[in-house]
Amino acid sequence: MLIVPAVVYLPHAGGEPRQVAYDAAYERALAAFREIAVTAEEVGVDVGVENVWNGFLLSPLEFARFLDEVGSPRVGAYFDVGNIVPLGDPADWISILGSRLRRVHVKDFRRSLGNINGFVPLLSGDVPWDRVVAALMDIGYKGPLTAEMGGYRHHTKAVAYHTSLALDFILGRRK
Repeated sequence: MLIVPAVVYLPHAGGEPRQVAYDAAYERALAAFREIAVTAEEVGVDVGVENVWNGFLLSPLEFARFLDEVGSPRVGAYFDVGNIVPLGDPADWISILGSRLRRVHVKDFRRSLGNINGFVPLLSGDVPWDRVVAALMDIGYKGPLTAEMGGYRHHTKAVAYHTSLALDFILGRRK
């Protein structure tokens, strides 16, 4: 199950972007995920905390600390590779999150656009795919890679074909 943990600010929203003080968001999210963990353990489901553009958990060390403070093997990271590019190298995040990683979203981001329009088709952005795949292998990640792609205006099925082909290159199935 994927859950967004908190919203401190929304950089792409119109008007006042700040939603809540950072420390208050952290404490509220921590308390909520500790409660969620109890239910997740009872029913045997994994809960993934996703990193989104919400101004929260802005470094891999803080994200890891948050998950450790929740203290449940059922609560981990639902890591989005493209969402992290404006904050740093996704491979660093993967290495630091390590066994806390539950699932991975793959999408690409172009820094030069620097806003919500920076999400681009796989292989056309700034994600260092070789390092990302190496980091996933280094931590022994065996879970799925879920492509989170925008649709095409025309020939809408083409996005599935293009995404599949890009993943073949990313994963070394094509050279």
